[in-house]
Amino acid sequence: MRVGPSLILWCDFVSALLFVFGCCVLLYSAYPEQLLQIADALSRPPRELSWLETYFTSNLVLATTQIFMIGTLPLVLQALLRIGDAPA
Repeated sequence: MRVGPSLILWCDFVSALLFVFGCCVLLYSAYPEQLLQIADALSRPPRELSWLETYFTSNLVLATTQIFMIGTLPLVLQALLRIGDAPA
């Protein structure tokens, strides 16, 4: 299977956009007002949090980590496409 260079470039583009978005959210979460909200969110007992809050969205730092993780998925897809395209 031959993979065109445009698909590889789109994977790079999507990954870059997700990383820039993640950086913006991380910078926003570093302001003192946001840090106080994060501290307040971390003081809630884990039993009161939903599954989604516990693992993904309980605070901005955790949400940013998930954005960065999602940003790596196009790179993984790109690597798999290149492996599949490599001569045997």
